[in-house]
Amino acid sequence: MKRFLLILLALFVLLLSACEPGPRDLHYGQEECAHCMMRLSDPSFATQLVTQHGRHYAFDSVECLAGHLEAGDIPEDDVHSLWVANFADPEGDWLRAEDAVYLQSEDLMSPMGLALTAYSDEETLASFREEYGGEIRSWSEVRAIVYDAWIEEGQGHGMGRH
Repeated sequence: MKRFLLILLALFVLLLSACEPGPRDLHYGQEECAHCMMRLSDPSFATQLVTQHGRHYAFDSVECLAGHLEAGDIPEDDVHSLWVANFADPEGDWLRAEDAVYLQSEDLMSPMGLALTAYSDEETLASFREEYGGEIRSWSEVRAIVYDAWIEEGQGHGMGRH
């Protein structure tokens, strides 16, 4: 019996260690953005950060996620994964921030005002760009935009939590 319990325990530990931390369901209208402290209200703009230890941070916009990173609020080596909602299908699967493509369009204003939306692929982004205009951005460009607007210019949100 002891041997069976040890094998069962070993299998349980192995199963737990095989689980990759990923995005979780967010509680809109109840949960606050980890960066700007506004309530999460629109699934189309939501983002998440998951640490190496499985801790989740929710954000109300692409720019708050990038701002949190650029401000150094969480060390880069503690980040396991970054997730963004697909603006075209916010109820669908989360996208890895590094794999998503971004549109910056003043006609699609995001909660924090930098007009950034995320998409799963360039074809989908192109259809939104045709309707709303704007510039195509990569994740590294998004981070640079947020750094320039919030941290280098010292305009509030990029200065860490308030």
